Amino acid sequence: MFLKRGKLICFIGIDGSGKSTVSKMFCESLRERNVKCKHVYGRLLPKLTRPIFMIAQIIFLKKSKSNYKSYSKTKYNAIQKHKLLAKIYSYLLLFEYFWLILFKIRLPLFLGYTVVCDRYVYDTVINDLPIVISDENEILSWINKIFKFAPRPDRTFLIDVPEEVAMKRKKDIPDIEYVREKRGAYNNLSKFYKEIKLINGTLGKEEVFRTILLEVSL
Repeated sequence: MFLKRGKLICFIGIDGSGKSTVSKMFCESLRERNVKCKHVYGRLLPKLTRPIFMIAQIIFLKKSKSNYKSYSKTKYNAIQKHKLLAKIYSYLLLFEYFWLILFKIRLPLFLGYTVVCDRYVYDTVINDLPIVISDENEILSWINKIFKFAPRPDRTFLIDVPEEVAMKRKKDIPDIEYVREKRGAYNNLSKFYKEIKLINGTLGKEEVFRTILLEVSL
């Protein structure tokens, strides 16, 4: 069985795609098959660096809340103007992320668990680092940096839904332009990483779940 011992399976995608629901279903299915499984939230939730982020928001982005296009433009200009500070902050985030990867992912894998990640390295780079999302090369560069200390997934499922569907499912998404930008960045990843499989998230959770089970040959 492909997932019998020590595999890393990840579910990624925009908010509202259904990855959290399906990843939990998948992990529970493995447990029913007597596979040792850990379900992990694999995106970085900054704690040590959170105060720095809040200060940066106040200083650089306080006048850009009217709409997402304005916010995105202001963020882009701030990153370009303060490249050194953005880079330092990014490395501080990666230092914090290293410990999450070590204890929540590497240790369970070492102990023989199959780890099912709801979000992973790709989500952390696209959503949490102070980078220009439209810069494909920058996204790839940071992902590859993180993979120097983070294990590469055995399989990654990118659950994709149209922006309008995501907006209906998640009422707290700030703007359709926000989710459109993120979706474009995610979809680009499947061109560069062979372990990423694009899944149609509009099929419904049961059909998505069955599709994934088939993909891993359970």
